Amino acid sequence: MSYERYRDWFEEAIDDFEAATELFKVGKWSKVCFLSHQAVEKALKSLMIKELNIYRHTHSIAELLREIGNRIEFPKN
Repeated sequence: MSYERYRDWFEEAIDDFEAATELFKVGKWSKVCFLSHQAVEKALKSLMIKELNIYRHTHSIAELLREIGNRIEFPKN
């Protein structure tokens, strides 16, 4: 995998988020949930690729957050 692809993942995350936002306005709740999950998953994968040079083939947001949290120190506040 090309580690420059983090931009592609991030752009897809933004696209999914924008679609979820529009669907929220018309009450398409299941699609909003699905696309929101996709947006977060893709944004986290983008972060992992950019900052850690790792790609994880998982759909678990909890797993991605756990791995990122173990490797990247974030400000406490």
